[in-house]
Amino acid sequence: MTATGLKPLSFRWILMGCIGALVLFQSVDVFLTYRATSLLSRSKRHAIRPLVAPQEDDLLHMNELMTECLTRGDAIVSSRYMQPPLWRESDAKDILAEVMRCPEAEVFLPIGIRSYGYCEDAMAYVKFLETRAMPMWVYEIDFHIDGKTYSYHDLCPHTAVILMNHYWDGLPDRHDFPSTKKLILMPNVEMYDRDDNNRRNTSVYYTSHTTSDPTVLAKEAAKVDPFTYSAAPRNWENLTFFHANGHSTLKNTIELLDCWSSRPDFPPISIYSSDAGSNDTYWRHLRDGRPMLNVQYHSGEF
Repeated sequence: MTATGLKPLSFRWILMGCIGALVLFQSVDVFLTYRATSLLSRSKRHAIRPLVAPQEDDLLHMNELMTECLTRGDAIVSSRYMQPPLWRESDAKDILAEVMRCPEAEVFLPIGIRSYGYCEDAMAYVKFLETRAMPMWVYEIDFHIDGKTYSYHDLCPHTAVILMNHYWDGLPDRHDFPSTKKLILMPNVEMYDRDDNNRRNTSVYYTSHTTSDPTVLAKEAAKVDPFTYSAAPRNWENLTFFHANGHSTLKNTIELLDCWSSRPDFPPISIYSSDAGSNDTYWRHLRDGRPMLNVQYHSGEF
């Protein structure tokens, strides 16, 4: 009786032990598989992690386009990465290949306004519309394909032209400029007084856009060469101000100088300016015995 009574008990324990061992083995196997997969996934994520955030990557590209606009003269500036600028003297095949892309819209940017203000605006459109900035000569030259001669308007009849403010340089008035060509005007809001009562029933859209960010460029330079470039840490207890108006006389720079001159208790401000009125105002305050110790004025520097 005792022997036969132990057999079912022993078998039950053996069966439960086997099941427990199997469950333990499966659990360990699942854990090790999950751990290996997790480590591999983290390794892959680390391997493809971008050097900068996507928005900073866009801003770096805008800085590059801004440099091209300012330094390459009367050239075609394209939004495409690694696309070199094209001049009138460039290879005709390269110019034709670029023109034949015929984007939905492109920016007309004559040489006379390729300065900080208009390059900032134009390169924002070039970047995010994935288009190009075009000089006047593109609309003047002939293009030769298979023995036939074409104008720019023959090749890109449906590409709209973005005009910056009132700097048209007579382009829409040329004899060969199609009357059906779509024009997109980006007016300067500072010139709101040039209202002509909208005689052509123009569609008006209120938009905003960003510009290149020198701080992103500075941070990237500091990563490459931290000994030469370094950014000062943020100091919320000792605030400073920065103002740059370039050549513009419509950025209230004179008013800022007057204000800081009357308030020596204000935090320090750095002003970068190249207009004569601001420069005269700064020196007038100094001649009047106001040292403006809280103002760092930089004339003609960028």
